[in-house]
Amino acid sequence: MGTISGISGSVMAECLLREIPAFSLLGATRTQNPDPRAASAVIGVLNELYGLSINTDRLKEQAERIEFELQRLAEDVQTTEQKGEVKKEFPMYG
Repeated sequence: MGTISGISGSVMAECLLREIPAFSLLGATRTQNPDPRAASAVIGVLNELYGLSINTDRLKEQAERIEFELQRLAEDVQTTEQKGEVKKEFPMYG
């Protein structure tokens, strides 16, 4: 559980202030970045609730690409750390 921030939180707060009945479906994410897998999960719930058939294959493909790239970056960092290499991309800090 956590707080609802950003535009989602603003819309919900405004509904509360104006006494407008509202609910919000939020996808669980690990970062504040857009998350296609979370979007796919929310659309899946909407599909079930309202009998829709919105295809989420492209979102799932995007999520897989992002996850692959993040894994690759993590492995690159780990390899660099194991070799003891220090990159001086920000020389002003050390």
